[in-house]
Amino acid sequence: MSNRRCLLGRRPAAHEADGTQHEVVALAPDVRNEPGVQFGASHHSSPSDAARVFARAKPRLAVLTRVAPAPDRQRRPPSLEAVLKDVSDVFTGRVEVGEDLMRIVVGEAIEVQRRQPR
Repeated sequence: MSNRRCLLGRRPAAHEADGTQHEVVALAPDVRNEPGVQFGASHHSSPSDAARVFARAKPRLAVLTRVAPAPDRQRRPPSLEAVLKDVSDVFTGRVEVGEDLMRIVVGEAIEVQRRQPR
């Protein structure tokens, strides 16, 4: 059993924190049952696994980090919109997808600042 499955049964250390992050691997539906894909994915959390952790932790902001898309047989990766939908089916709080050099400013409100393209 992976660590992520153990964590689902416990009260998260980040309970009611301002923010928490979780890495996910997003599998295309047509490759989810392939043994090689399942083995690799077993070492990571799915979007719905992360959503269950977020739902238990109840952070003000949940951030998906290191979103690793596993492409389908036509080599198309799952869209970020599909990943966010999988999360929102379980967790109804605020969710952002992390980006390199993204800043999160915590105060009365939580502000996410994304790097501006050059």
